[in-house]
Amino acid sequence: VMAETFNGFSFIVPVYNGSETLDACLSALVDQDYPAGSFEVIVVDSSEIDREKKYAFVFPRLRWLYSEQRLSPGEARNRGLALVQTPWVVFLDSDVVLDPDWILQADRCWHDDYSALLGHLRPYPERNLWGGCLFLIQFSFYFPGTARKEISLAASYALLTRTEDARKAGGFPEDHPVLEDYAFCLRLLRSTAKPILF
Repeated sequence: VMAETFNGFSFIVPVYNGSETLDACLSALVDQDYPAGSFEVIVVDSSEIDREKKYAFVFPRLRWLYSEQRLSPGEARNRGLALVQTPWVVFLDSDVVLDPDWILQADRCWHDDYSALLGHLRPYPERNLWGGCLFLIQFSFYFPGTARKEISLAASYALLTRTEDARKAGGFPEDHPVLEDYAFCLRLLRSTAKPILF
C-alpha cells in the first residue's frame, strides 16, 4: 500500500553544463515507483545553452528556468524554491541518480520530529583517480551501511524538507561558492529546532 505522506512535492535540480549526468538524473525521476502526477521537476539551468526543448516532451510536469548568467548552486536552488507551490521540496543534484523506490523509502522513513531527510549515496565510477578520491573524501559518510541517525549538517545531493521550512530558514546562502548546503542545514536547524534524519 502506497503511503500518502508526500501529497505533492517538487524536485529542484540546479545544473550547469551537466548534460551527461542530467539525462540519467531526470530518467531516474521518470522511473520512480510513485504516481508521476504527484510531483513536479524544476530544473534551474545556467548552462551556456538552453536545453529545455530536449527534455520537455519526456516530463509532462517539467518546469525549466533558464538563466543566461551563471548561477551559484545556492542561487539556483533559491530560484527554484521561489517557484514551488507544493508542500514538499527535494533539492536534488544533477549528477545524482535516485533508486526507483527512493520516494517510497523516504515516505516510509519520514517523521515530524525531523526538519529534513537524506538517504544513502552509492558511489559511481569516476573518470579519473583524482575525481574518485575527492568523491570518497566528500561523500564516504553517506555510503550504504551507515547507521540511521540524527544529524545537523548534510550535503544536499537529495535532501527532502517542507517547502515552508526551507523558506522560513531563508533558503540557501547565495554568496557561498562551496558548502552552501551545509550552511542551509544550519539555517534549517536553527529555524525548526529539529535535526535531519539520515
